[in-house]
Amino acid sequence: MSFTKSQLAEIKATVDTYCTAYESRDLQTLMSLFAPEISGFGGGADEIIPARHEYKQLIRRDLTQASSMRIEFLVRGGSHG
Repeated sequence: MSFTKSQLAEIKATVDTYCTAYESRDLQTLMSLFAPEISGFGGGADEIIPARHEYKQLIRRDLTQASSMRIEFLVRGGSHG
């Protein structure tokens, strides 16, 4: 899949916002990035997320468990525009 430069800029801005919000423990900004019907899986056996309110609880738990956080996304390989 190829993206336009404008699409890549939007994706990068969203990912940067996610990283900054997670590192600063800004739950409100994090939740603003997700669709109302978000669902998914986390890294742990207890991290099955069928609904938004459960995802919010999972993020809140993650934010309180670490003394410091650093998140970085790297793009490797493939076509980027």
